[in-house]
Amino acid sequence: MSIDKKINRTSLALFAIVFLCFAAACQPTPEQPVVIKKDNFEELVRNTAQSSGQEVSAERIIIWDNKTEEDFPGGTRTTLTVHVNAVIDASHKTASVYSVEPGKYSLDFAKTAAGYFIGDTYYDDVFTKEDFLLKIMPLKQAIQSMDDEKKSVAEDVLKRLESDFDRAPASNVPGKIAFKDMGYEYVGLKGYPYEGAVSEMYMGNGGMVCTAFYYVIQDGKKDFLTSNQKYSGTPARQMKTSYEDAKKTAEHAIAALYGEDMSLVQTDLYNVQLVDKDYGWAIFGMKNDSCPQAYMFTFTPVYGGLKQLYAPEASNCDNLMEDGVRVYEPRWDYEYSMKWPAQYVQVLVDDSGIVQFWGFSPTTVTGTLNDNVAMLTFDEIFKRFKKDIFYCSTWSSNGVTEVVIDIDAINFGMIRVPVRDNPETYYMVPAWQFAGTKTEKSAGETYTESGKTFLVLNALDGSIIDTSYYDNLALVLSKAIGLSKDWGFPG
Repeated sequence: MSIDKKINRTSLALFAIVFLCFAAACQPTPEQPVVIKKDNFEELVRNTAQSSGQEVSAERIIIWDNKTEEDFPGGTRTTLTVHVNAVIDASHKTASVYSVEPGKYSLDFAKTAAGYFIGDTYYDDVFTKEDFLLKIMPLKQAIQSMDDEKKSVAEDVLKRLESDFDRAPASNVPGKIAFKDMGYEYVGLKGYPYEGAVSEMYMGNGGMVCTAFYYVIQDGKKDFLTSNQKYSGTPARQMKTSYEDAKKTAEHAIAALYGEDMSLVQTDLYNVQLVDKDYGWAIFGMKNDSCPQAYMFTFTPVYGGLKQLYAPEASNCDNLMEDGVRVYEPRWDYEYSMKWPAQYVQVLVDDSGIVQFWGFSPTTVTGTLNDNVAMLTFDEIFKRFKKDIFYCSTWSSNGVTEVVIDIDAINFGMIRVPVRDNPETYYMVPAWQFAGTKTEKSAGETYTESGKTFLVLNALDGSIIDTSYYDNLALVLSKAIGLSKDWGFPG
């Protein structure tokens, strides 16, 4: 991936400091998209499954290969290849349909979280001058030994931190676990987990736009950056804590805060970007193959014994412009409902323990609409997949010569869809997820990301489910960490 492309993304991330916006993944515009009418979906939701009386093999290996070509302005062409090699559980599955609505965090949740993460001594979440010095001083020292390219990036970050320092108060104010008001209710606390670091805990009920919780430790000597690589058995580089022990640490926190209704669905590797001569912020961090790593564990709720699918879209071309015009438009259908971020929880663990904990969009189940809904067979679903995959989620773009998608995971679980003509109520329905690795080649460069979702199909009718509501709000919220809520920053 080119440096220019990464700089564009970094600029987009910084733009989110002021505006809470939702990035939409690039999708090729289909010439002949597969359209499934949903006029009868309300009937399908309440259609009960009938027993076939036939036993189906519990395990199947699905293998399929195909390719196509995508033409772009200027005569460029992308070859798109899809390989499927995955083992699935194809036995008859029983699934329910639920009615769900946006929920809220309670003060009891905040008290439990504060006790678990911070302890008895905490302060108001506004960072002091000394707090900002914990990040300023290591960066100043590291800049002295950086080359010009890295120094330029670091100096821009330093300017922002020094501006924050100038506006920061000189001393702490005792904290209180109570709702504050800034047009929405929130709780903000700060602590000191160990020498040289400051932590912040935030819980905000911002309606459908941004109801979130986070606990983040800010260590002035390191940052954490996604590697865009799913954990697949190779341990995190230079991490002394084993994967199993790190997972137990994350699961213990989930049980303490959420109870037993969450399940681990994916683990990703995050790079630890040390603040030293090689410090490069996000632009250089993703290409560093020697830096230490940590584990990011993602959990989702369980509905009727089935995990909610974790289905974020790939994000490597979400700012694609041609001649000043955005090429691809968001796919979310506002005709039905407002875009409400997905519920999931992420826990980042390194050798020191939990360094980040993010929770988004708590969900309330308002009813069970069908405890044994009728579904299409997997063979019917896979026929839909073959028709749809080249019109959805292939992420080709002008200048890319080749995209190869290797689907090695086909998962069955629950996912949220909008209810027609009711913007405040949603369905939780069974669906099939097709996920794996994408490799992109352009101008002699190769870029790979794993653990990506390429297509989610509704198990009731085979329709494509838009998963662009799996926005990662951590990026937006993190820009406000440590800043006074009176300064007008979101989160």
